[in-house]
Amino acid sequence: WFYDADPFVTGKFGGDIQWSANIEYPPEDTSTLFTWTIIYLGSWREAIEELQSTGLLDKDLFDILYFPMDRTDDAVLVENYEVLCTQSESCVQFEDTPGATHVSPLQEQEEVPDPSIQAVQFNTYAEAQIFKMCIGALFSGAFDISNTSGDFCEDLNIDNEKCTDGLLRVPKSCIDKDVIDAMLTA
Repeated sequence: WFYDADPFVTGKFGGDIQWSANIEYPPEDTSTLFTWTIIYLGSWREAIEELQSTGLLDKDLFDILYFPMDRTDDAVLVENYEVLCTQSESCVQFEDTPGATHVSPLQEQEEVPDPSIQAVQFNTYAEAQIFKMCIGALFSGAFDISNTSGDFCEDLNIDNEKCTDGLLRVPKSCIDKDVIDAMLTA
């Protein structure tokens, strides 16, 4: 039934959302920053609606701070490898989704709402899981979780133009279909 349903209601199987909340604990008045990255088995719209209805995007409880995921360029909303909006442009898709935007507490001007989440949606759970590996520890030098030469691009047969050099040679972007496909077939 996943593939017969309206994709804007259900049927999108996998995705990733990340948001951060700055929580103060009296009496010390210290702040702790929580960053949650979740996989939601549904569309990005459904995920935001669920987070909103459960109070996890409650702006009276949390200062919602935007921190982009690693290796996602400046994309804010990605649906099946298509970047729908970026940090440098207005995200029209979020405007009709309660909880998807807010005014940052770090922002002096309150004219333009910032996205409070970054969402990357895929059609399959496997793609979503590989994406999580791509933005996570796999390419950060955690050699104990992989068997690599240190050149992940060569190991995965990823085109040189899609890679960056550093301590490790890794893909530039985890929202690139070729990168996800190379990881899926490895």
